[in-house]
Amino acid sequence: MAKAGEGLFKKYIPKDIHEKIRNVLEFKPKDPNRGWQVPPANAATPGLNAKEYRTPAPNSQPQANVPVSDNPDLQHDIGYFKRDTRRAPRQIHSYVAPSLRMLADERVKALELISNELGPEDPAPSQGNKNPAVLKYDPTGLRSTMSATNEAWAESVKKHMPTHNVKPWWWHSDVDHVAEAQAKGLPPPPGRRMDWEAPKSSKLASW
Repeated sequence: MAKAGEGLFKKYIPKDIHEKIRNVLEFKPKDPNRGWQVPPANAATPGLNAKEYRTPAPNSQPQANVPVSDNPDLQHDIGYFKRDTRRAPRQIHSYVAPSLRMLADERVKALELISNELGPEDPAPSQGNKNPAVLKYDPTGLRSTMSATNEAWAESVKKHMPTHNVKPWWWHSDVDHVAEAQAKGLPPPPGRRMDWEAPKSSKLASW
């Protein structure tokens, strides 16, 4: 009856009068959802790419890509500390020029004497609480931080460490930048100049 009455109302009352009455009686007369807090499923937004409220329908959604594993228990293994290579200590390789080798050796010996006097800086390694409920399905104990040991953590992080070798920006360039630098009596370029996106006013001197 409400829809029939609304149809008769629009049929016999002029459109301008109809809009004025709506502006007086309705709170938001131009609301596309007609006052509904949650739009109905068939509600469409006006526009070129108008789609209904639930498009595609829940039954038409693409199926989720669930990874398949031989060990279903590993799907719930969300521990990050055992593969956190960003915070893992890295071995630093250094090179000392032959002219400074004698000085470097003396400094290394002095540091060794100081370290022997102070003793080891690292605390005693964690032995884990050896929880049998954890060790029965993970002998390493890394499924729980309380049962993890430093040795097992180090071995796990070592497996996830990156093995790729970085290359300079001119490695695949057609120009031999090393030969150019040697011809000018300069060392090989470690990188290239970065063009920062800065406003022109930052490069103008103020007087």
